[in-house]
Parts: sequence; C-alpha cells; structure tokens
Amino acid sequence: MIQNLLVWLIQISLCLFLFHCSVGEKFSFSPKEKKLPYKNIPKSLAFETFQDLRPEDKKTRTGYIFIPFVFWETNESNKRKTDELLYGKKDFALTQGLKKELLSYKNLNEVYIASETDNSKDADYLVRGKILKTFYKNTFTLYGFSIFGIFLFPLGLPIEHFYFETYTEFELVEVKTNKILLTKKNPRKDSSLRNVYMKSYHNTIIKIWQNQLESFAKDCMDVLRK
Repeated sequence: MIQNLLVWLIQISLCLFLFHCSVGEKFSFSPKEKKLPYKNIPKSLAFETFQDLRPEDKKTRTGYIFIPFVFWETNESNKRKTDELLYGKKDFALTQGLKKELLSYKNLNEVYIASETDNSKDADYLVRGKILKTFYKNTFTLYGFSIFGIFLFPLGLPIEHFYFETYTEFELVEVKTNKILLTKKNPRKDSSLRNVYMKSYHNTIIKIWQNQLESFAKDCMDVLRK
C-alpha cells in the first residue's frame, strides 16, 4: 500500500515538474481589432530590422539545486533565456511583429521591411527599433531536499521566482527630411513567485513584448494622422 502510494506520488510530481518546464510558447503576434477610426494615410512606411545592442550573457552555474541542503539556485541571462522564445532571429521576429501591428490599422498605402526589398529610401517614413536590454533572473528551489523536493510540488508551494526586464527604443523618421517625428523609449519589467500549477513565465515575457509593439504602433499612427 505504502509502496503504491510512493509510486503514485513520484508519477504525479514528475508529471507536474515536466509540465511546468515545458509549458510556454514561442513569440507570435496577432494584432487586436482596431476600434478607433483612423483616416486613410496615402504614404508608405518601411522598417529597418531591429538593432540588438544588448550586453553579452553573464556566466551562471546550474545543477547545485540537486545537491542536498542547497536551498536555491539562481540563473541569470541577458540574451539566452529571452531569445529562446523568439522564432528565427530575435531582432527580425520583433520587426515582423511591429509590421503586423501597423498593418492592422489598414490605412497606409504600403508597409514593408527594408531588408527584404532594399528600397527604404523610396518610403515616406522609416521606423527604427533598438533592443537595448533584456534581463532574466530565475531563482529555483527544492527546499533543500534535492531531487526529493519534487514531492512538495502537488502541495502548490512556490518553486521559483522570476524577474524579467526589457528596454526597447523606437524612432519614426520622415525619409525626405531625415526628421525624427517620434522617439519612444519603452522600459518594462515584471516579477512573480510561481508554482507548478501556474502558467509559465514565457507567457508573461511575450505579453510584455506585445505591449511594447502595440504602444509604439498607436503613438506612431497618432503622429502620422495629424
């Protein structure tokens, strides 16, 4: 009886652990339907691929959490942990996301990525984006019980604390005059305690990126329709 109970606990705990590790999604962008009236703008807009200006990753150690009596382990990353959520090239994925958001307003004559056509000088407006910072910090605990700490997972105890910070900068430029019409610096951060029953932090990070793109796109359209 006790042996069967232990086997059942091991199976449940491992399933919860594997589910928690695997739950997440890659960055994708599906613009929301626009309800505000925007007049037609007979202009074209090109995008430069985002510049990645972030520092290199810090060196972190992993595996100590599985040694008995070690209570927690911290993993930090400037690039690696955040880039794994972006399909393909991280800078191009965000550029594509911003393009989709501006296309959803459906009132510009043409919207395209300059690197795909090499004709950004033919556009009326140009958008530049910079990834200045992404920082991820995850603190994971098995409460000093090493691998046996997974038996605590069904209780819903917090097993990790994550912190995420990102800083992007956008510019809207009038090509003919090279005048900067809009500059928007967009720092965001979030943190929380999580257990195996909660959604992955991946979803939070993706939502932050989406909000940054939506915010700039709206400001961009407000400038162009004046």
